[in-house]
Amino acid sequence: MVQVLDTVFKMDLGGQLCHLFTDERIGDHFLAEDAGRIVGVTGLYPHQFRVGSVMFAIGGVGQVATLEEMRGRGVMAGILRALCPAADAFDFVWLGGDRQRYGRYGWEIGGARYVFDTTAKYLPAPPPAERVRPFSVARDMARVHQWIANAPQTAVFPAREIDMMLATADKRGYSGWVLGGSFILAREKGTIIFMGDGSADELALLLAHAARELQSQPGGATKLTIEYEPDPTPLLDACRAHYRHMRIEPEESFRVGNLVSFLRNACAAAQPRVSCGAGRVSLINSDNNQAATVVCAGGRLSVAAGAGSDAYRLNTRDLSGVCFGAYPLDLLLPGLPADAPIRQVLPLRIGVNRVFWL
Repeated sequence: MVQVLDTVFKMDLGGQLCHLFTDERIGDHFLAEDAGRIVGVTGLYPHQFRVGSVMFAIGGVGQVATLEEMRGRGVMAGILRALCPAADAFDFVWLGGDRQRYGRYGWEIGGARYVFDTTAKYLPAPPPAERVRPFSVARDMARVHQWIANAPQTAVFPAREIDMMLATADKRGYSGWVLGGSFILAREKGTIIFMGDGSADELALLLAHAARELQSQPGGATKLTIEYEPDPTPLLDACRAHYRHMRIEPEESFRVGNLVSFLRNACAAAQPRVSCGAGRVSLINSDNNQAATVVCAGGRLSVAAGAGSDAYRLNTRDLSGVCFGAYPLDLLLPGLPADAPIRQVLPLRIGVNRVFWL
């Protein structure tokens, strides 16, 4: 299977993503065979996603591959049709890929990612080079585990798999820097920062050091980019103080699964923001007939299985747009009252850090 993936993607995918091909994970793959040989592969990897203290049961889709000579024969369509019933059991499933292709099977772009561009002009003077050292997987893994523990939201994998993800940092093209109690990690030859933790002041100095390193390379690149989740964190604070341009982008594509379970978790994550209000909204997934009703009474949110006669009936893709999308709720839920408490619950602004990409 890994040989097929390496052939299709023309890279050592087995080496980069070794945590997905262990004995524990090998059963997380859907295969298509022809005349006794593997011709198509897709992984559906169960894990968790934490928002505050609330854990969602989720899956990530990756390794979507068909041998070149078998393309156009419905290999991947068959795999995805088999995968969707399994996806329905999770709170949600995420992936990165073509919007049109995966939209046919219920995925919709959503979530949020902040993207900052900056240059030396907007950054503080870099620290003396001797104060900064390269990030070392052997020495600094505890910093990554602490970042995961501190993150307002994050994907959650077993600690052993996190270690395996970072152990292949060189194969993934990752690099990083450490200053005092702070660190940053970058990809694309140091041009894109995707993780960082510590104090905002030290992180700003590390960004300045990263910009200095870029300028010293052949070609002398001057622009540094930081991609990060939409949460109040020290790195976001540093970016806010020192960016040149910024934009907000959709994160990935998301597909809602078990509607009752997802909404119960989404309501639990939203409850600290809701202290008053009343109302109810029913939703039905027209593709699998899952139904749920969100109720707010005296500011307390709850979810019941089933739906009333006034339910919004949406297919999986549109329902995923309601749950995660970048569009106003009114586009997909016309007539929704302006003070409906569900507006405090949805859409869920998911951000998936690059280190977890599948």
